[in-house]
Amino acid sequence: MELQQTLAGNMKQGKEFIEKMDKVFASLRADFDVASSQLSRKKIEALKKMHVDVTGKVGTLSVLAKESNGLIQGLRGTGKSHLMLIARDEINLSKNHICIYVNLQEHLNVGGSVVVQERFYVWALLKQIKKQLMYIVEETQNEEESQKRFSISKIIQFFNIKKEKNVTRRLEEKFDELEKLVLKGEEEVIQFSKETKTVHLDEVTTNSNLELKGQNINNFGYTTNCGGSEKLSRKSEEKYKSEIILDIKKLKTLLIEIIELLGVGGITFFYDEWSALKTREQELLSEMIRALSSSPIYHWIAFVPYKSSLGVLEQAADLPHLIDLDLQFIYEENNKICMNYFEKFIENRLRLVFDSEKFKAKALIRPHLLEILVQCSMGNTRDFGIMLNKAWDYFKQDYLTMGRNRIISKKHVERAVKTLAEEKMMNLQRKSSSSYSERLWSEIVKFITQKKHTHFCIELSERNIDYIKEAEFTDLLYHRLVHLRKKDYPPKDGGNKRLSIYAVDVSVLFPNIFETKSQRKK
Repeated sequence: MELQQTLAGNMKQGKEFIEKMDKVFASLRADFDVASSQLSRKKIEALKKMHVDVTGKVGTLSVLAKESNGLIQGLRGTGKSHLMLIARDEINLSKNHICIYVNLQEHLNVGGSVVVQERFYVWALLKQIKKQLMYIVEETQNEEESQKRFSISKIIQFFNIKKEKNVTRRLEEKFDELEKLVLKGEEEVIQFSKETKTVHLDEVTTNSNLELKGQNINNFGYTTNCGGSEKLSRKSEEKYKSEIILDIKKLKTLLIEIIELLGVGGITFFYDEWSALKTREQELLSEMIRALSSSPIYHWIAFVPYKSSLGVLEQAADLPHLIDLDLQFIYEENNKICMNYFEKFIENRLRLVFDSEKFKAKALIRPHLLEILVQCSMGNTRDFGIMLNKAWDYFKQDYLTMGRNRIISKKHVERAVKTLAEEKMMNLQRKSSSSYSERLWSEIVKFITQKKHTHFCIELSERNIDYIKEAEFTDLLYHRLVHLRKKDYPPKDGGNKRLSIYAVDVSVLFPNIFETKSQRKK
């Protein structure tokens, strides 16, 4: 297919072009699955080609992660996984430090039950060390990771270790120990899974013996046994207490020995999908991180605010560095950076799919409509991509049914924005943690409509700070209906009370902002 410079010219080429365009913005889900899949090296390379780093966050994280602990904070769709995966590869390619990416969603369930035990998290870290060290030193990934063993010669070659008999022997012993620890963990997980299924089967059998005495057959009721998982957890803890092979002390010793043998500066763990853990699990893992936190072992957590806890960890003391992705693309603060980022976001994906620079963002969507999408996204990369993908779908439908439009038009953008807004409102209705969240949203919309501004300030008094932490307000922040734009901002009149500045989501207020004919109301 010979790529044309215009969208209309490319659409004439039919199915081949359309199928490729469908791929351009299709992969807008979280990137954490890239690191978990087979042949992930190719996917990581594709991720790098798509990446736009106008704010230099990759370089910042790559430097800080080698020296200290930290937090990457951002709502869903701000690029936490993306940033971690690219920074991990940059750190590992330096060959003077090791970075291990841990997708916590991989290690939550065993046999249908959530495991909250230190030993299973230790096993998860050991498993990732084995898997990702192989990823670092291997040039190809044609075999299943679980079936492969370490190639000591490749490790020596990659890390430029002097070939001495004593060093080779110690490396072989240490990586053999790592293999055995991983295998031990796998055996325990299999046993735990079998026990879980047995307990679940017993629960089903027990619950099937329903007491129907005195009940009408058309109006019967039953009760379920909710204690099975807790009993199983206690049982397995008692069973494995005598086995101390998978514990924090052993893990820490092994990590330090590996660092010494490889001649690297340290090991850093990137923990992704932290918010997928429940409070009890976050407490346990945070205690492990604190126990492991000493030079040269470092930890970084990808953290979704408003819906997560850091457990026993304190941001200033335990996680001194913060990269806040929620505040990196604020249109009203620097529209040039925002427009530059999102234009490159489109063009990098077009270049990756078509392997050409001939077809540009301006040929897909006019600049003033692109600007509307940027404003409606509130700087959230995934929301922007979802709206643009929907606008392309609406354009494609019109072109294929009526043969009209030479480029994505205003009506396609409007429909895309309104569709995203409807999805956000549905999420608030279905998933809010408080029944009053919708009422608070209505009051905020009423307030800003009266004031004819999209932004509002909250004075940071002790009472207001408590209100901001309440479920109703955090629901609006989590579902991206209200957005923090500046925090701890000094008032213009020089008063004592500082301010936080928030903005109401532009996609939801789209009709009030972009469709009203009154300039005064705009």
